[in-house]
Amino acid sequence: MGISFTPLASGPSGFRDGLQFTEKLRVWSETYEERFMVPDKWNNKLADETVAILVYNLPEWLKGPARKVVATLMDERLRKAMM
Repeated sequence: MGISFTPLASGPSGFRDGLQFTEKLRVWSETYEERFMVPDKWNNKLADETVAILVYNLPEWLKGPARKVVATLMDERLRKAMM
C-alpha cells in the first residue's frame, strides 16, 4: 500500500517486535485523530453519505431511528468531527 512508517517513533525498521509496533501505531493514530478529526464540512458530508449507505435497505420509517443508533455508536471525537 506504500504506507510510510517513518513518522512512528521507532522508524520504519527499528521495532523490537509486533507488540511494540502496534503500540507505536496506536499512539501515532491517536495523535493523528486529535489533529485531523475536527469539525469540517467534508467530514460532515462523508458522515452523511456513510450513514445513508448503512441505512439504505431499511424501511423509510426505520431510517431516522437507525441514524440515531449509528450516532450513539460513535465516539465523541468522531461525532464532533462530523458536526
